[in-house]
Amino acid sequence: MPLVVVVLGVLTTVGVFWKAREDALQRFRVQLAGDATIRASIIAEAFEQRLGDLEALRRFYMGSTEVDRREFRAFVGPAPGVRAGIEAMAWAPRVPRSQRARIEAQARQEGLADFQIREIGPDGKPGPAGDRDWHYPILMIEPEERNQAMLGLDQGANPACLEAMARATDTGAAVSTGGIELAGRGQTGVGVMVFLPFYGKDLPTSTIPERRMALEGFVVGLFRVGEVVRVALSNTPPIGLPTDILDAAAPAGTNLLYHWEPRLQRGRAAPPPDRAPGAERLPYAFAFAGRDWRIDVSPGPAYRQARRALAHWLVLPVGLLLTTMLGFYLQALVAHRQRAEQRYMDLINNLAVGVYRNTPGEKGRFLEANPAIVAMFEADSKEQFMRQRVSDLYVQPVQRKEFVDKIARHGFVRDEEIELKTLKGRRFWASVSAAMRHDERGRVFFDGVI
Repeated sequence: MPLVVVVLGVLTTVGVFWKAREDALQRFRVQLAGDATIRASIIAEAFEQRLGDLEALRRFYMGSTEVDRREFRAFVGPAPGVRAGIEAMAWAPRVPRSQRARIEAQARQEGLADFQIREIGPDGKPGPAGDRDWHYPILMIEPEERNQAMLGLDQGANPACLEAMARATDTGAAVSTGGIELAGRGQTGVGVMVFLPFYGKDLPTSTIPERRMALEGFVVGLFRVGEVVRVALSNTPPIGLPTDILDAAAPAGTNLLYHWEPRLQRGRAAPPPDRAPGAERLPYAFAFAGRDWRIDVSPGPAYRQARRALAHWLVLPVGLLLTTMLGFYLQALVAHRQRAEQRYMDLINNLAVGVYRNTPGEKGRFLEANPAIVAMFEADSKEQFMRQRVSDLYVQPVQRKEFVDKIARHGFVRDEEIELKTLKGRRFWASVSAAMRHDERGRVFFDGVI
């Protein structure tokens, strides 16, 4: 019995521990999902705001008869300072082959010395753009001083930019390139170029062919992805959530736009807590300028440590301790009972009177007998005595029936004188006392002495 109780106690303890652990992990998952959703929403909103700035520039063009360099600088100039992450905002007109020389000359007259429509050659150096039907040079850009190298660059010479501009033309919406490496201002990282088409005023743009015919150029935004994320998260409390910004449309291995390393670091003092399956990386998809982007948020060591649930670990030692104590108690109780039963049996076996237990009825059988009663009936062994029917020991078997009936009526018989006989046939008179008892199943038996 103690072993069974101990096994059940251990199993119960493990079951309670596992349930408590799963509850703790579920609470961790729910909290992580909430924190990650807030983080992703803040980042997505920051990029939408940058697109809003680009849309504002298009509306400025739509509301103006003609935008010169001074007006462009006045309108765009504050934006890169106000919106961190905007590396540059630019205007790239669509220039047919026939107008190339005129545009280059006009730009030089406006103060851009040596201006020409250029492209990046195979050697990585800028040179005159090749001859093509249409050119899309950066004609105006702000901040101009730090982006001088981009002036005149034909965006149509870059296949990625050309593809983005074609999609933007056909849809009428902003379209981004994939990630491009940026350098300058002592910074490196990945950025994207976003093209928003501008169509001629009062021209029809209901269909794709109409939009292609009406295209005048693009307002262009160059965004530094890491800077947008950094500023967006600068006002959030540090909680230790590493975050990746990925371009889902880019090939695997080249789709990481930015990795945000948590500001909160706790070192390596404590081991990581229980890891929730499936909770290592929570992805949140959102569309940015015609591309499918994804924000992956992961629980870092500091986040895990701060939200580490330890209460369920107390279940194991407490449960096992209580089970062990109960096991020792039951073992002591059983040992005490066994000693008591042994003392009782020793007492019964050493009594000079016969002690027995048998079943009722005229053909009752002995269930137990002490050595004195075995000797009293001259049996060779206890086994031989136990094989006898109780009524066979009566000289007059009818007295057995009377004896049983009397016990049934009163529940006991005391000092009843009955003539009995041994297994060898010797007769003797005996004083018999007996009481009726019931076992755990309700079956009747008689305990008596002779």
